[in-house]
Amino acid sequence: MKPEGKEKPSTKDKVAGIIAFMIVRVQLRLSKGLKSWERKQNPQRLKLLFFIFIISGFGYCTYLLLDALIRKDSPAVPASRPPAQSKDSTAKGMRPLYTPLPLPNHNQSK
Repeated sequence: MKPEGKEKPSTKDKVAGIIAFMIVRVQLRLSKGLKSWERKQNPQRLKLLFFIFIISGFGYCTYLLLDALIRKDSPAVPASRPPAQSKDSTAKGMRPLYTPLPLPNHNQSK
């Protein structure tokens, strides 16, 4: 009789484990390479590169914010359909938000 807590891992789990192992291995290689590169650099040069990185990130974020505030054209993601109309609006004599177009009838005989 097998213990209930120990099941064989599925193929998906095995593949996921292999992919995770490969990702970690690549991350370790990159970190070792960056560590050796950093040790060879002058501290003043590292500070300059850090400053350039921070200023460029700040500039890009400022651009995105100002672009979103200033832009006057349509939104980036248009609504897929008009908002639902309540039944009360037609009962009060209000005009409907939209009128659906009739569907074409292709079964007409000539």
